[in-house]
Order: sequence, then structure tokens, then C-alpha cells
Amino acid sequence: EFKMLQNQINPHFLFNTLNMIHRLCACGESDKAAETVLKTSQLLRYSLDNQNQYSSIRKELAAIRSYIDIQKLRFGERIRFLILNDHAEDCLDMAFPGMILQPLVDNAIIHGLEGCDNGYICIYAAQKDGVLSISVTDDGCGMNQDMVDWINSPAPAKRDGHLGLYNVIQILKIYYGEEYGMHAEVEEDGTTVTLRLPFRKDVEHE
Repeated sequence: EFKMLQNQINPHFLFNTLNMIHRLCACGESDKAAETVLKTSQLLRYSLDNQNQYSSIRKELAAIRSYIDIQKLRFGERIRFLILNDHAEDCLDMAFPGMILQPLVDNAIIHGLEGCDNGYICIYAAQKDGVLSISVTDDGCGMNQDMVDWINSPAPAKRDGHLGLYNVIQILKIYYGEEYGMHAEVEEDGTTVTLRLPFRKDVEHE
């Protein structure tokens, strides 16, 4: 079930990226389209490398930087990205399901910053009391309460348009247990979606 859910995320990402490349070509921005194809191939290589094994947080953050580069080609300076770390160095090599941060960043861009002329997305990782939290925050229009309730529910049902987030929620519960998963919070200055998982210094790849 874990592999099935993980494999469903990859076509979802690829579909969105191919649409972006098409738009760049249609607008005559062939150089940006070519650069996007190159960055996409690097991400797909990362995805394929982790189909039969777990990745690490270090590799996942590196892949997210490639994904951010793709989005910068599309949006230019309209969206600013920031990655912050506040955790032990040995945490970076923890086993981690690959490609599960990308749907969160994608959701922040498409839904959080929809209609905004500019905005920022911050990815922040920290550990406290044995729990590692990785958050994606945007300063957009804010997630509606129905969506917040869906993410924070104990057993969210599949939801049209949010297959990527649904699969991430299920992957976290399968891999880490029911007490861990995804949490959403809306404040006046934007939305934060956080992945909660146990902090493990030494985890064997399965």
C-alpha cells in the first residue's frame, strides 16, 4: 500500500510540471522550457531512485530545491522561497519517504498563493521532545476551514483535486503510525501545513 500511494504522487507531480512546460512553450519561452525539462528529469531520477527504498531528509530537501528552481522559472520573483533548519545534523540522514514534501509546496503555490501578485513560501524543519516537524508556510489568502478540518481529521477520505496531500497523509500513517501525520493551521498572515514524525537518529532503510 505504501508503494502504491508513493507511486501515485509521481504522476500527479509530472502532470502538473508538463502543463507548466506546455505553457512556457506556448508563450515562446523556449529557454525556460528547456531548463524546466532538465530540472524535471533530475527530480524524476530522484523519484525513481527511491521507488524501492526510502530516501533521507537531506536528499528530500535537495530535491525540493530542484523543484523550487522549476517554480522560479515559472514565477520569477513573484514567489520567494526560504528553507530553514533548526535540527541536529544527524537528523538529516534519517530514513524518509521520498517525494512527500513536493505536494505540500505545490499546494501552497496553487491554492495558498492563488491570485497573489507576490508571496513567500518557507520550509522549516525543527525537532523538539522527540518529534521532528517539517512545515511549509505561505503568506497567501489562507486555507478555508473545510480544508483545514479535512487535513486535521483522524481519517480523511479521498478528496478531488487533493490526491497528493491525501497520499502523503496515508504514507505518514503507514510508515510512522496513527499518532503522526499532517496538521494544518491558518493564521492572519497565512497557512502552515506541518508534517509530524518521530525524531530518529538511527533508522535502517527497509
